[in-house]
Amino acid sequence: MTSTLVTMQIPILHQDDAIVVVDKPAGLPVKAAPGDPYAADALHASQAQLGLAYLNSPQWLTAEASGVLLFGTQQEAKSALAELF
Repeated sequence: MTSTLVTMQIPILHQDDAIVVVDKPAGLPVKAAPGDPYAADALHASQAQLGLAYLNSPQWLTAEASGVLLFGTQQEAKSALAELF
């Protein structure tokens, strides 16, 4: 079985040294778990699109939901965001 890299562009609403804010479309999980039927997820698509070594989110939206999603671009930022949720 071969894997296919899915390239998608997720709208970036804001980006600075600590956070990235994206507009997650419906039908896309935040992060696909092993065995999920999704070919892509918002975390990895955003990370590849922006060329960032680290990206993580304390926030969760279901795959069916669309909405604004916050990512920390470093562990310290992700931890600070986690306190807000």
